[in-house]
Amino acid sequence: MDSQSINIILNSLKYVILAGEAFYVNSKFLNNKFAENVIMYNHYGPTETHVVTHNSCRVGDMKANSISIGKPINNTGVI
Repeated sequence: MDSQSINIILNSLKYVILAGEAFYVNSKFLNNKFAENVIMYNHYGPTETHVVTHNSCRVGDMKANSISIGKPINNTGVI
């Protein structure tokens, strides 16, 4: 696929949603001016159809190539 076709597709892309795996974004995608307004969602939960937590951000605001879903809360456990 040529770069003009890729830019046309990215210009119409609004959302990318992923669940169940680590979410890493290709640097070519991150640096493409047509992708900067795409909103990325990373969902996580006991089953990804029952979302417990998620995080989202605009590609143009990303500082790294992954979207964190946060970190564990100190002094907590699962019963």
